[in-house]
Amino acid sequence: MQKGSRLRKIARLDIKSEKLLKPIRAEGLRDLGLAEDFSRFYYEEGVDEIIVVDVVASLYQRDPIWSVLRSISNHCYIPITYCGGIRSMKHVEEAIMNGADKVAVNTYAIESPAIIKAISRVYGSQCAIVMIDAKKVENGWECYVDGGREKTDVRVLDWVKKVQDIGAGGIFLNSVDQDGVRNGMDMELVDAVTAVVSIPVVVSGGIGSISHVDKVLKSSGVSGLACASALHYGDITVEQFIMRN
Repeated sequence: MQKGSRLRKIARLDIKSEKLLKPIRAEGLRDLGLAEDFSRFYYEEGVDEIIVVDVVASLYQRDPIWSVLRSISNHCYIPITYCGGIRSMKHVEEAIMNGADKVAVNTYAIESPAIIKAISRVYGSQCAIVMIDAKKVENGWECYVDGGREKTDVRVLDWVKKVQDIGAGGIFLNSVDQDGVRNGMDMELVDAVTAVVSIPVVVSGGIGSISHVDKVLKSSGVSGLACASALHYGDITVEQFIMRN
């Protein structure tokens, strides 16, 4: 985060069809209600952005369900990032047509990094976001795909440098180990990634209290913070979240 800039406060919506879910370490999906209702609430309460993540599209190898993205974008007039099941430029085009401002690619980017360059060339680098589900391994972190379930043998720090070089305009970094457990973020991971790239990094996974938000605020390289469970369950109010600087 550049000196004097404000950390973007982002609501993360993990979805399966029209329902909002919250996995714990990529497992144990819990149905919390309609994603559209949560998105409307977060928008009206003043979050800066929304990230919509279809947590099973890549795992099931199915196309994204565009009607959910469309229903969210119809009443949320803030930037929306869509992630989940993107496997072609046609999918990217459909995401934009249905209201996404940015598209985040994880599984298919690992399989075919050329899609990052293509998104950047056609829609601008600000649209080309790479999502990374990172899991702690010996001597670092590994990228996981298919909703954080499958290992890749790709090292996170190598990958973030590569995607920056080929045109990614930002990184959406999620800690699989901390995701949904609400006991704090993997700040070692956050600091390691932000130290080796200059593009914006949005971080997610582990926020459970306002003190965890404060720790992220002290990390000068972070551009945005995406919060899910702590907001969904009321551990942090939206007002507390967006006003913390």
